[in-house]
Amino acid sequence: MTKRIHGEYNTNWRPADLQDYNDLDLYVQFAQALDEAYGVTRGLQYLNGLLKCLDTLTAYMPALSSEQIENLQTLVRSERSHVDALRRALDERAA
Repeated sequence: MTKRIHGEYNTNWRPADLQDYNDLDLYVQFAQALDEAYGVTRGLQYLNGLLKCLDTLTAYMPALSSEQIENLQTLVRSERSHVDALRRALDERAA
């Protein structure tokens, strides 16, 4: 498992081009899908993926366009909200 999102995959779900993983829009779109999936399901696998994807995107901040940065900022706020809500829910269970 890698943290790369390639532009195209073959019929065996392998990257069609191993060097084609630099389209940062794909990472932003994936993060948005994970954010939505967590919001709907509360499945921790989606939150975990979101955390990892946002970590990757923040490492590429200098290469992001202004629109991508705006989307990233929105995603980070949403991530924070998800984590805060999860923490509150766990605190309530412990009380």
